[in-house]
Amino acid sequence: MIFIIRTILVVLLAVLYNIPAQSSLAFSFSTYESDEAKADQAATEVSLTKLHCPSSLKSKKIATMIGENHRDERSGHYRAYTALITVGDPDWDRRFGTRKSVYGPLVEQFNQGFHQLGLKTFTAVEINDQIAREEQEAFLNDDLDAAMTASERLQADYILKGIISTLAQTNKSVKVDEVFITISLSLVDSKGNQISAAQVSETTFSDADIMNAVHKIVNKNANAIIAKLFSDICKGGK
Repeated sequence: MIFIIRTILVVLLAVLYNIPAQSSLAFSFSTYESDEAKADQAATEVSLTKLHCPSSLKSKKIATMIGENHRDERSGHYRAYTALITVGDPDWDRRFGTRKSVYGPLVEQFNQGFHQLGLKTFTAVEINDQIAREEQEAFLNDDLDAAMTASERLQADYILKGIISTLAQTNKSVKVDEVFITISLSLVDSKGNQISAAQVSETTFSDADIMNAVHKIVNKNANAIIAKLFSDICKGGK
């Protein structure tokens, strides 16, 4: 009996000895912020020049189309804008969370990365000039024929489809209104076949400028997203 008790005490002491003063089980805001900063830095520092892409990629064209889905569970309201909305559009002032220009800067952020891979790109204005809004909406809603039509009209080899989704709700635990932002992207070829996909998400307060937050997410993650989307294509090089 004494041996058993002594054994238990030895085990307990060993466990207690190995538990640090600040247990890893305890939540630390400073640790969380540090981890977030490291993750942000890692995403920002992704280099596209390390991708060994085939030389044929430099003759390819890529177009980027972006749509939005906004849901507010506090009011039960839902809005979907699956087209490249521009300032002055009748739907512009009814959009959720912003009055700022969205698509042009976002498209350009991705275009900068595509240029590093040698791809030729289109501006949001060029896409709007050649592809009707109804066709853009059809493509962003997974219409295969619309994807092929858009590719043919633009003579694009690839199209990057992006959907910005926001979900506004009240966090009942801390009684704070928050918005979950998700950017889902898929790379399709000229026949509408999906080649690859990527997704990034973040949470912010509901009174924040949502689309400004989206710009920051894309700016931070653009290279990492592009590297993921083209990793299979560029894996072999040549």
